[in-house]
This record gives sequence, structure tokens and C-alpha cells, in this order.
Amino acid sequence: MTGAWLAKIRAAQLQRTERLCGQTVTRIPFGLEPGCDGEGLARTAPCRDCAVSPGQLHVPGCCIEACGRCGAQRLSCLCTDPLPVRQRRRRMGGGV
Repeated sequence: MTGAWLAKIRAAQLQRTERLCGQTVTRIPFGLEPGCDGEGLARTAPCRDCAVSPGQLHVPGCCIEACGRCGAQRLSCLCTDPLPVRQRRRRMGGGV
């Protein structure tokens, strides 16, 4: 692991919260994601995408990180969408 990547891991630990859909949300540490019981692989092995240790916060952009707002995969959930909720619902064909 390079020194630059270790610096990214250290920086990620300082980002305890983030703004999603107008709310301040606490980020979920590796191994504590919804549906993860904290046992087995996640308890001892580093994250297979960003290499953080169990209990550490993922490096931003990690495909394993769960959203602290909805619990889904952080990279693909709609909470990252900068559009207000009403505009997102319209775009997706739903009502207001």
C-alpha cells in the first residue's frame, strides 16, 4: 500500500459525517454496514475495495461503503443526487 493511499485512509477517518439530501448524516464504519453482523471476514480482513480495517471509515468512492441515510450502497443510492427530492421523484416518474 502506498503512502498516498494511507494518507487517504487517514483523511477519511476525519470525515465522520456528510451532507446528504439536506441532512447531516453519520458515515458507517466498515464492518457495521446494515446486514453485516460484524463476524467472519469483515471482522478481520480489510475492505476489499479501499483497504480500511474493520471499524474504520471507508475512503470516499469505495464501492463497499453503505449510505448512512438509506443503508444502500453509497455509490448507487439516490441520496447522493444533488436534486431536491421532489425533482428526483418527477424525474423517476413518481408524484410529488
